[in-house]
Amino acid sequence: MKVLTFRVWAPYAHFRRPYTTRSPATFSVPPRPTILGMLGAILGLSKDKYPDYLKDVKVGVKIDGKLRKIRTTINLMDTKENKMIQRTQMLHELLSDPQYTIAVSTEDELLDELYERLSSRRLHYTPYLGTAQHIARIYDPAIGDYAEVKEVETSYVAPVNAVIGSENGRTYIVERQAYYIDAERKATTYIDVTIPIRGQISVKATEGVIVTGRGHVLW
Repeated sequence: MKVLTFRVWAPYAHFRRPYTTRSPATFSVPPRPTILGMLGAILGLSKDKYPDYLKDVKVGVKIDGKLRKIRTTINLMDTKENKMIQRTQMLHELLSDPQYTIAVSTEDELLDELYERLSSRRLHYTPYLGTAQHIARIYDPAIGDYAEVKEVETSYVAPVNAVIGSENGRTYIVERQAYYIDAERKATTYIDVTIPIRGQISVKATEGVIVTGRGHVLW
């Protein structure tokens, strides 16, 4: 299977948990729709087009480095009708110095276009990590053909039902994230995922795990 991998970093990131409003909290990794939105920005797809156009794209993500979360107060201004008068302070949870490896698999033509754009830094829109103020730096793209295995240890995020174990001393967390969204960017399907924080988890997949030069990816 042909797989594209690349790394992404920003000083801060925020992937808002939809059930937190007054004091927004963040997911630990970008959910699948967020990654697809990043790919859509690279390709020049509008916000209402990419969910359907990229719905069959397979993506994987893993944390590079440490997971750090901070809380900070952000000043929000009401800009309706050009009246920037009312200000509100809200406590936000942010990811500090987040670094990820993203893996992507899809039809060869689309994958080659993504690789060419990343390699030549020819991005149509500016990608960001969650919200527009957190501009993302995307670097180190690589592409290749890789084999599948059924059972392996991995540092990539994996569905909860695929995890078969984790040795003592290894740390992981579980989050419920959106998996599919519609053209209005409303979540239609959710999935529980296991996120390795320290060490790897053992997984077994019905469709196979892809062995790449940057880890074992479970779609």
